[in-house]
Amino acid sequence: MTHLGTIAQGFESPDLTSPSQVGERPATLDEVIDHQNRQSELLLAMAQMLSDVANRAEPEVASPSVTPAALQEVMARLDRIEKTLQVTTRHAAGTQARRIRCLFLIHHPTAWPAMREIVDVMRTCEDFEPVVMSLPHRFPLLQQMAGEDEVHTMLAAQGYPHIRIRDAAAETALDQVRALGPAVIFRQAPWDHDLPACLSAERLAFSRLCYVPYGYLTAKIESHQFDQLLHRLAWRIFCPDDVHRELFMTHNLLTGLNCRVTGYPKFDHLARHIGTEGTWPIDTPATERRFRLLWAPHFAYQGDWLKFGVFDAIAEDMLTLASHNPGLEIVMRPHPALREAMQAAPTGSALWNFTMRWQALGNTGFSTEQEYADLFAASDAMVTDGLSFFSEYQLFDKPLVFFERHDHAGFNLAGEKLLPGMHRIHSMDELTQLLGELVQGQEPTEVATARRQIASALRPFPGDAARRIVESIRHEWTMA
Repeated sequence: MTHLGTIAQGFESPDLTSPSQVGERPATLDEVIDHQNRQSELLLAMAQMLSDVANRAEPEVASPSVTPAALQEVMARLDRIEKTLQVTTRHAAGTQARRIRCLFLIHHPTAWPAMREIVDVMRTCEDFEPVVMSLPHRFPLLQQMAGEDEVHTMLAAQGYPHIRIRDAAAETALDQVRALGPAVIFRQAPWDHDLPACLSAERLAFSRLCYVPYGYLTAKIESHQFDQLLHRLAWRIFCPDDVHRELFMTHNLLTGLNCRVTGYPKFDHLARHIGTEGTWPIDTPATERRFRLLWAPHFAYQGDWLKFGVFDAIAEDMLTLASHNPGLEIVMRPHPALREAMQAAPTGSALWNFTMRWQALGNTGFSTEQEYADLFAASDAMVTDGLSFFSEYQLFDKPLVFFERHDHAGFNLAGEKLLPGMHRIHSMDELTQLLGELVQGQEPTEVATARRQIASALRPFPGDAARRIVESIRHEWTMA
């Protein structure tokens, strides 16, 4: 097997275990309580700081130890407190009859379906006012703040009015958020590093934070996925099922007190495409219909993070598989972080060379669209190394092949429950043999049966997740 040792030439290996990637230092219980009590203490803190600044600004009493930088920091903190007070005062002046303004911060376009149907339901309610904001993001492997244009284009094409925070204006986002004065803020990801720094969980704590997981979380990295500061500060976390609530109860400091089991809107969105013809990026006459394989590689093939990715190990072999099997069509659907790296790869690099050679074949293609439900519907099978598609593709009742790396991080409780519905392989020889059987319509009955049972369990409230989330907010808002 050929390995692309330099496949990521020009890119820094992602170290998502560092504090800047995983999130800030986990808050203690006392800090969480402090956040909850902060609004009642803001006026006192403001008065104390005003007095402090006034005293230090007097030349005759100023201490030599008071530097301009220290005064600047005091003023910055005071400015944040003053702006937060303005927002909370507006909240206090509201009445129960006013509409609940909910702000959706969208930086991750492929995760938008997890929130899209919530916005749709709120649009039909007289007591809700959904507002959408498009943002840039910072994903591995590129590590640069960019991509708002992609979010904007997607939202505009789907007919969702939105407020734009362009890439160059990322650090003005908090001023825009404060000006809106939202009662509820939905954020797409728990780790602050992915968003502009001004939109950290702590900076947004003046509002009621809500979180819907961006994907169905399956890796055994529980503290990373269930106990970030956003999880601790969130007013409500809406869980796909009881399994995820149990994971929050076990691994989160608040033991699931802020969790509600509602079902997962993203699964409902995908399920609406089950049984449809879908769309396929390779244009082949219907009379020449070939077996359609989706290949969905993850970005985590570098360094020690997750270790699910096998892209660098099998990229050459996938090229060989496609070139030697003209009766097979393979569409590559890379993880968004890997896609960005491929698009930015320097000319002549191993990653660039792979992309050029893949595009040159007649039976291969790329899927780079934010929306992929139609792609799932049009395909016949998928091979992937993780992670969100382990659950999402099983909904479509089609063969799912897990190309497993021997040293991966492992599965949490939710991930373990998905394994019976997948074909687990560890080599290209195994993949070739399995594909030969699948093309002939041969699949072990036990795997297909398990897949159908899993798909049913993944949707405890079929088609009703978004409505349940909106009803939960409405009900608990009136009780607050």
